[in-house]
Amino acid sequence: MDVAIAENFSGKINFLAHGGQTMCGGRDFDRILTNQIVMPWIMENYSIPRDWNKKEKYKKLFRIATYMAEIAKIELSADEVAKIEGETNIADENGEDIYLDVEISREEYNKLIDEMVMQSIETTRETIEKSGLTPHDIDRIIFIGGPTNYKPLRDKVSAEIGIPGNFDVNPMTAVSEGAAIFAESIDWDSELHDRKSSTQQVRLEKDLGLTFRYESRTPNKKAKIAAMLKRPVKDFTFEINSVSTGWTSGTVPLENKAIITVPLTKRGENKFIVTAYDNFGKELKLTESEIVITRTLANFSQILANHSIGLEVKESKHNEKTELVYLVRQGDQLPAKGKITLHAGQELKAGSNSSLNFKLWEGEIEEPVTFNRFIGNIKVFGYEFDFGKIIEGAEIICNYSINDAGSIKVEIEIPSIGESFNNDINYYVADDGKLDSAEMLEKLNQDGQEVIYRIRKLGSALDEGEDYEKLRQASEVVSIVITANHSDYDKEQILHLNENLQNVKKTLDTIRKNNLALVQAYEVNHMIEFFNDTVKQFASPEDVKDYEKLFAKARSLIGTDEKTAFEDALAQIRYKNYDVLAKDEEFLIYDFERLTKNPNEYLDRDYFERLKLLGNKAIAEENFDALRKILDVLYRLHDISNNDDSAVNIFRV
Repeated sequence: MDVAIAENFSGKINFLAHGGQTMCGGRDFDRILTNQIVMPWIMENYSIPRDWNKKEKYKKLFRIATYMAEIAKIELSADEVAKIEGETNIADENGEDIYLDVEISREEYNKLIDEMVMQSIETTRETIEKSGLTPHDIDRIIFIGGPTNYKPLRDKVSAEIGIPGNFDVNPMTAVSEGAAIFAESIDWDSELHDRKSSTQQVRLEKDLGLTFRYESRTPNKKAKIAAMLKRPVKDFTFEINSVSTGWTSGTVPLENKAIITVPLTKRGENKFIVTAYDNFGKELKLTESEIVITRTLANFSQILANHSIGLEVKESKHNEKTELVYLVRQGDQLPAKGKITLHAGQELKAGSNSSLNFKLWEGEIEEPVTFNRFIGNIKVFGYEFDFGKIIEGAEIICNYSINDAGSIKVEIEIPSIGESFNNDINYYVADDGKLDSAEMLEKLNQDGQEVIYRIRKLGSALDEGEDYEKLRQASEVVSIVITANHSDYDKEQILHLNENLQNVKKTLDTIRKNNLALVQAYEVNHMIEFFNDTVKQFASPEDVKDYEKLFAKARSLIGTDEKTAFEDALAQIRYKNYDVLAKDEEFLIYDFERLTKNPNEYLDRDYFERLKLLGNKAIAEENFDALRKILDVLYRLHDISNNDDSAVNIFRV
């Protein structure tokens, strides 16, 4: 379900705001009717397995039931009662032919779809608020899409929001008509498929500096053409004639800013010929003489970004925590372009298989960044340049452009090696489309486990209250996702679970922002507890003084606008923890065993095996100074190995 707020000035359309939600359309209404009315009726009246809609034998039955449910839904637009009935030519487990004979009333159907309709209404209210308008500022609601043919739905939306509905537009064809109008406005020959320019200038006579300016695309039936002169002339004239209709303006004095209004008699291209004469009536030799003005159905003068697109970077050189640097924010006007200056987080040598990774995400979730929708990873490999190396901290310039249709082009420029790297990736081809239902659900189950962990951690920081209750409700939603079994869900239902989980992620981010000071205080207190319970026994008096300063610094930043400084303070405490724990010989052995447990995590296996042998030798000889040095190398080798797959190794400041 999508909501767009637009204003129309004489055919020029400006979009003021956009909102929406997935999994809330006609097919979702059909699914509810099938799952909650038709399927229970079939199971009650015939002998079929509980998961019959997943079995090959009954797939045809499920398609027939869904189709008939859709027909009944349409009938309810006009009738109080509809029947889902007919032969299926399919037998149940006992060999009995299955015949559908299910009655559904409009009242029952309204109850089934009420939750989704109210979600649509709430989304519409949020979009209106986002635009800075009120319902009193909006003239009408134009309903689009098949489900809006259902009158009770239209009536409820209009009544709840307080804006009258308009039915002049055919809801079944409006989307295709709008898509065609927009497609016609695109210059498909341009590299980025930019919109065709709505203003043009034709240079006709170099010596006079004569040009004609005009609006090359307009929904109006008339257009103005203005003559522009760099130097004045006396007794010169000009005229404009239509190529197709024979219309003529007649001769008009040629003066600076002289205007002729021409008729646009047809949709599409209207061609005109310009002729100019000197003071003796002699025709001037013009460089160009043809003017083409396209009469369109509408002009899109402002297109808004539907989603925020950000580049994931480390907050600082010494802080592993990442954030998004935005290329475009939801609601920003398109097309957009700009550049972002970043820095390499590690060295990259020419010819190597390592890479610098630039990960793009869709969304505005701050913590963690990975809760947004992943849309692409641009990689700059060492083997893509022949000489030199990109040193740690080297400047990286990301030049980007986003056109009206949302296509993104990114160029990575690295001045220190004099190289640029371009991408031609379509970021809107989702990886999920390559997965089958079982793989999607497995991925969703794992994602849900991470969300549950975040809910519990956030709940530990909060007091009882409204946000705490929201966390409890979110936990219930995620529990359904985690326990979902492939045999009980089809692909469409799995997508619905994914949307529910994404909404929970957004809720967690909002709650965290609303309670940031509490969350930060909890994180600091948790670190203090860990220090007292685990680290302090290995700390020297000097270490304890360092910790007191670090904890004091972190406390001073709680609730301030210096979020990056706060995270840096926590990072310093973590580094200090490792330095102190590394004094303990048992910890060093534990850490070595952890790092060498999985050889597959290292690209350079030979080097890894040599380090492992040296480490085991150091442990046997109780040479813990040597072991510390080996651990340092293992960490670096491990980080480089993981870098090529996913790790973000660029930072902002």
